[in-house]
Amino acid sequence: MSLKVDRRRVLKGLAVAPMATRAWMAEAAESGRGRTLFVGTQTGAESKGIYSCKWDAVKGDLGPLGLAATTENPTFLAVSPNNEYLYAANEVDTFNGTKGGGVSAFAVDAKAGRLTAINAVSSMGAGTCHVEVDRTGRAVFCANYTGGSAASFHVKDGGGLSEAVSHFQY
Repeated sequence: MSLKVDRRRVLKGLAVAPMATRAWMAEAAESGRGRTLFVGTQTGAESKGIYSCKWDAVKGDLGPLGLAATTENPTFLAVSPNNEYLYAANEVDTFNGTKGGGVSAFAVDAKAGRLTAINAVSSMGAGTCHVEVDRTGRAVFCANYTGGSAASFHVKDGGGLSEAVSHFQY
């Protein structure tokens, strides 16, 4: 399989998903270690989900690794504090046959630049546009732009998500 990547496509992807904080990049440069970055996309004919890149902080190089996981419209990503799990906001109109978006959970294999699907749950609203993990790694939150709502989930052993434990309609 050939992965054709051009500057415009990479910049488009980077504009959609945050990559890292300044402190994180400084720490990576000081340690001399490379990092794996995950980038969410809007899926379509050419894009299938979450892609991975290798960041070399010493050289300042960013190179594509390829498709990390197939999932629909993962427009925002959040990584657990221990870097073992990644959560994606699935910005879709219908999720698992129900009107509204979803949140997907993945196990991270940073070395290989791959993600393994754990589970996916309803976000309890339309236009899921943001996902975040609390600092303990035990709760995940999402915001639903079109639906004007937010929901929270427990993180189960193994990184999976419970069904929504709270839902706030604004």
